[in-house]
Amino acid sequence: MNSSIVLKLDALTKQFAGQSTPAVDHVSLALNQGDLLGLLGPSGCGKTTLLRLIAGFEQPQNGTIELTGQAICGDRVWLPP
Repeated sequence: MNSSIVLKLDALTKQFAGQSTPAVDHVSLALNQGDLLGLLGPSGCGKTTLLRLIAGFEQPQNGTIELTGQAICGDRVWLPP
């Protein structure tokens, strides 16, 4: 079976104004075709923010997002949902 990366996050960071701690802090991961991802953690740890970043509802301060090899966020690129 040929595995190919369908979603790649590299050093993704999002900090909301007025907050001292980033909601998402340098998250990196790669999902291959057929992989499943579960996000677990306590309330307020950044699960929803990470999903909103991937979906394009939020813009990160730093990092990149690639979907099937195409940059959708980062390095002066941001494709809205």
